[in-house]
Amino acid sequence: MRIRITLVLLPLSCIHIIAQQPLSIGEPVPDIHFATVLNHTSPKASLADFKGRLIILDFWATWCGSCIHALPKMDALQKQFSKDLKVLLVSNKNTGDDLAKVQAFQKKWQQRTGSRLNLATVINDTITQNLFPHQLLPHYVWIGKNRKVLAITSSEVVTAANIKSALSDEPLSFIMKKDQETERPVFLDRDISLDQLQSYSILVKGWYDGLPSGNRIRQREGMVCGRAMLNTSLLDMYRAVARGIDTTLTAKQFLVVTNDSSELFAPPAAGKRKDWYRQHAYSLDVMVLPGEAPRLFERMLAELNRNGLYEGRFETQQQVGNRASLFVLRKTANCFVLPVN
Repeated sequence: MRIRITLVLLPLSCIHIIAQQPLSIGEPVPDIHFATVLNHTSPKASLADFKGRLIILDFWATWCGSCIHALPKMDALQKQFSKDLKVLLVSNKNTGDDLAKVQAFQKKWQQRTGSRLNLATVINDTITQNLFPHQLLPHYVWIGKNRKVLAITSSEVVTAANIKSALSDEPLSFIMKKDQETERPVFLDRDISLDQLQSYSILVKGWYDGLPSGNRIRQREGMVCGRAMLNTSLLDMYRAVARGIDTTLTAKQFLVVTNDSSELFAPPAAGKRKDWYRQHAYSLDVMVLPGEAPRLFERMLAELNRNGLYEGRFETQQQVGNRASLFVLRKTANCFVLPVN
């Protein structure tokens, strides 16, 4: 009896797609080859060239202010851990940066700072953006000495102390970064279709590294039916919502009654402000059906008032000759009134 064996060969395109599935923490990283690299001993490179070293992929763009701000720190860390660390700046194709733009940026950098940017820089890469998809820049992927994904973080986590922990194989205790799709209601499961969504609301305390800061407007059937205020102070949220309900409200008509202003007002010092926002920022996302859109801000106010710390509401106050409408943000008894400019 003859046995017939049939070999099925996958097309190269299929193998390429399989190899570029997104990777999670703990998964092995393939030997990625980079076709165009600046500031390196060769115009090409691969991860295998840095065997036995901690690798940090620093996803950046020439137009990203936060990325540029972090470059001196990354350069200093590369020098400090020169034998055990390799920082690779990665400029993905979807950033719009090409070789000419990156070279022009580096030339301006040298003219402005008086020194070259010596970090190895990958240009026009497509593989890593599929292996490590992200929404926000900068974005840092830590690859351990065993070439497994060790961490995915924001810039603040990239410190000498954390690098020492990673090199010594200690358990990592720092915050990981997981980008959220801001085109959808944040933290909403992708299994839920937006057409099925009748209403949605979420209020999260604390800075979330996978979200931008600022506002997002959500539309359905050509109508505004949702708003997101992300990584924003509670005070700014209440102000925006109050003015959304009453567009004539002035700063003098917004009163804060509290015995602890530290939860609402960020300190003026830049270094302290960052720490303050990490603890006291909020993210609010509310969606309603198009027919309920005119009452969206009222729904947002109700959600904010659920935080249990403050209650904001409109009140009237008798003044000389007339009654004035006020928005009062109040915490507890035994409070004092704070002016809000």
